Amino acid sequence: MKNRIIFFYLFTSTFLFSQSQPILDFNFDNNLSDLSGNISSVLKKGNVTFTKDRFGVPCSALYLDGSSYLEIPNEKIFSNIKSQFSLTTWLKLESDFTNTKGLTLICKGDNPIETYDNPQFRTQVFQTPKVSTVSVNTEFTELDLDYLNHTIPNEKWIFFSLIYDGSQVYMYLNNKLVWSYYYSGKFLENNSNIFIGYDIPGEAEFFKGALDDFKLYNYALTSQDIEFEYSNNSNTEDLSFCSEDVEVYVEKSCLVTVDYLSKKSINCGSVDYEYLKGLPSGSKFNLGKHEIVYSVNYSGNKEICNFTLNVLDATLPIIICPKDTIIKFDDILKFEIATPIYSDNCGVKNVNLLSGNSSITKVGEYQMEYEVIDLSNNKATCMYNIIVEKENKITGKVILKDTVKKDITILKKVVLKDSIKKDRTFDTHNLGKVSFKDTYVFTKEYVTISAFDDHQEDNDTISIFYNNKEIVNRQKIKNKKNGQIIRVLKIEKNESNEFIIKAWNTGEVGGNTVRIHFYEGDIFSEGKNIKRLKPFYKIIMETKPGFSSAVYLKSK
Repeated sequence: MKNRIIFFYLFTSTFLFSQSQPILDFNFDNNLSDLSGNISSVLKKGNVTFTKDRFGVPCSALYLDGSSYLEIPNEKIFSNIKSQFSLTTWLKLESDFTNTKGLTLICKGDNPIETYDNPQFRTQVFQTPKVSTVSVNTEFTELDLDYLNHTIPNEKWIFFSLIYDGSQVYMYLNNKLVWSYYYSGKFLENNSNIFIGYDIPGEAEFFKGALDDFKLYNYALTSQDIEFEYSNNSNTEDLSFCSEDVEVYVEKSCLVTVDYLSKKSINCGSVDYEYLKGLPSGSKFNLGKHEIVYSVNYSGNKEICNFTLNVLDATLPIIICPKDTIIKFDDILKFEIATPIYSDNCGVKNVNLLSGNSSITKVGEYQMEYEVIDLSNNKATCMYNIIVEKENKITGKVILKDTVKKDITILKKVVLKDSIKKDRTFDTHNLGKVSFKDTYVFTKEYVTISAFDDHQEDNDTISIFYNNKEIVNRQKIKNKKNGQIIRVLKIEKNESNEFIIKAWNTGEVGGNTVRIHFYEGDIFSEGKNIKRLKPFYKIIMETKPGFSSAVYLKSK
């Protein structure tokens, strides 16, 4: 695809629009569409095909084989060519067995006998070892005595322009004026069709080679116009088929199928790939960075592609703490305290005790918080309380095991028995005063929620209840970047589903404020990455001990 830019002239600090646009305008990008809109049809005669343009893009230039041509039915607008005209085109002349170089570009004449009005106009240049001529009609066919200093090359793209301004004829090769001759005649109108690559009057002559960005004007272009058209020689079509560095997220499995080859559409031709390093496109990739190297051959245009494919895990690990535990012991009893159970779809890297004591030596309440980190550095936390009761002085020692339980491979959802409390009434949950504020309506059966601290992270601890079930048990909330609480909820139709947050403390700074993001659908089952999704609703829920904040969730 070649650039098309409307240009302006600057005269006395004022922009003036060019006199007109082309009355024929072909870019030949695998079609014969006239961009000027002045003609209704173009007829292909003989073996008219398309070839590579000057940028190497397949099927983006017209190819005529020396006997084929285009025919354009006569239109009224062509009668406007009377005393001026211009023709510009990029062309590549094909080598022939003769020494004659013939540019038979356009002709408006269909009778073999040349007359003053047959052709009405033409663009034709001949160069032989001994003589060269330039012709715009029957009356004007003049010698180019200096042609040996500007011969038309074979098998090379050049920009050609022939201009008649009513007093002289000018010929440009690329952006240089190479020939001019005085002429003040008129073009006499006829009813002939227009032929591109074929000249009938006198002796039938054809063009052999490639044409691109072919334009006909009914006025004379200036040297500034020629310079602009020649310089406006850039390709807007990206020929590269290389992939850029990409990140792909796995969801439930640790393997992901990646088709990394370009899906770019092409006019014609073929694209061939050869894999040099890394797995082929369409393979299953595991976690980590993969360097991919492959070569591309697009109809002769070759390139080497090198990029990095980084496979990441978007699924948070699962960690479930034991339920709150009350311990009573005598002086000589030594206790072994239960630790969390955890799992991850792709493996766990670390499990850390964030807060709490690894050694308990006295009566009191201990808040134990654990963090699990998977191989992609996704984090999840859980928290529970250990209450130690004894009336007399404690000489014994409660010791946590030095090691946390090893990773457990869990293919289905992990649920620690009794760790999620069964259905209970509000009183059983000790929710205190429950205040329902708003109702949020969704269009899908499932909703994914993300909960995190709305302000400064200050050890706020919450529980979340959904339809009288505890789905988050006394868990500390963090800033979004440090870890979110994520759950998938099923919206019961035709019901007001209760979503309640209970605060167990007010944190160290201000109140207990939780920000909730709602996403429509079960994003994990649908294979989506929550980091890339836009929430359907964003709300803030404020609560404090003795009071619970609640909303209703409904489905359309």
